[in-house]
Amino acid sequence: MAPKIPGEPPPTSSEKLAQTFRLPVDLVHFLKHEARARGTDLNATVFRYLDGVHRWSEPLASCSPGDDVPATWPAVAQGCA
Repeated sequence: MAPKIPGEPPPTSSEKLAQTFRLPVDLVHFLKHEARARGTDLNATVFRYLDGVHRWSEPLASCSPGDDVPATWPAVAQGCA
């Protein structure tokens, strides 16, 4: 599988990495609230959000002004307007 980010080496195994991020307190509180509401832990919630960004990043990056974007995607539609 080719790397999605130029210059990033392809994965050599299916191992998961541990990564640390510094986030504003209000964002951490929001994420913890979302995790509790979904009945998951913080890691699973952050993974779900980041996986969603990862899966949608290619279609969003290829969005161009004038593209027909569903009205249910207002942030995307605004970026393509």
